[in-house]
Amino acid sequence: APGQPGPQSPPGPQAPRAPYSLLPERHLMQLADAVRDLLVNEPMVLPLRAPMKVFGDIHGQMSDLISFFTTYGSPNHEVGDIELVSYLFLGDFVDRGKHSLEVVTLLFALKVLYPTRVWFVRGNHEDPMVNKVYGFLAECQSRLQSGQRVYDKLNATFEYLSLAATINGAILCLHGGLGSSLTSIDQLRAVGKPCKVDHLVPQNEHNTQRRIIVDALWSDPTDGDDALGIQSSPRGPMMTRFGPDRVAAFCAKNEIELVVRAHECVQSGYEFFASGNLLTVFSATNYCAQYVNHGAMLLIVEG
Repeated sequence: APGQPGPQSPPGPQAPRAPYSLLPERHLMQLADAVRDLLVNEPMVLPLRAPMKVFGDIHGQMSDLISFFTTYGSPNHEVGDIELVSYLFLGDFVDRGKHSLEVVTLLFALKVLYPTRVWFVRGNHEDPMVNKVYGFLAECQSRLQSGQRVYDKLNATFEYLSLAATINGAILCLHGGLGSSLTSIDQLRAVGKPCKVDHLVPQNEHNTQRRIIVDALWSDPTDGDDALGIQSSPRGPMMTRFGPDRVAAFCAKNEIELVVRAHECVQSGYEFFASGNLLTVFSATNYCAQYVNHGAMLLIVEG
């Protein structure tokens, strides 16, 4: 995809950052517990209704999140639109950007304030095997006094995030994609919480629960509508890419109209695939301060 960095390049050395100051650390850990208590009772596939704002990857870029809220309306019952529209965030809240802690704090606080209006789907970076490498652990350790404890607490909460959501029964939203294994939404519904990601799934293993989780979090579309079937991925040996034929078959079998996913930096902030049956949305602008890309969000209204 345009603007897409190489397969999960770790960040280089960074200048010291200012200490985290939004909340006392004990309150941040209490906030994580409060969100976990909400998430544990939510199904693995959230059944949601429009109108809905859908956001892609944020990756610690707090200024982008605030810009979206300032420009297009915020989840605020006094001056915002939270009583008119719900909010769905498709994961990758953390890593790469400089303010993952602030992004998580804001999103978690909104979830506690508006538990039936603010919704989360897990991304591949809400996983300690990933975010210990790509910036979140280092941020916690450098900006918090009890960095490891807070980091562990937040990752424990991430394990209760849902893997997908449906909107009006006609749109499936998830972070990655269909991969080689997903043929039915019921496969996602069958995954239990807490959910741990197995990073040793061979590419040729199909239809197991651990493969379903990896596909939902990590897989991408192929390079174009003429690239069919299941292909290997430059992200790594356990990852796959899926063609437009997989999208068409999935939509027909599950009687849905559209798959919405995040996970890839696309030049315009959004990009269609599979003759319009799949839409990628990415909300972090000028990703990693290395790529010139727009950020987007999706507004879904009643038809």
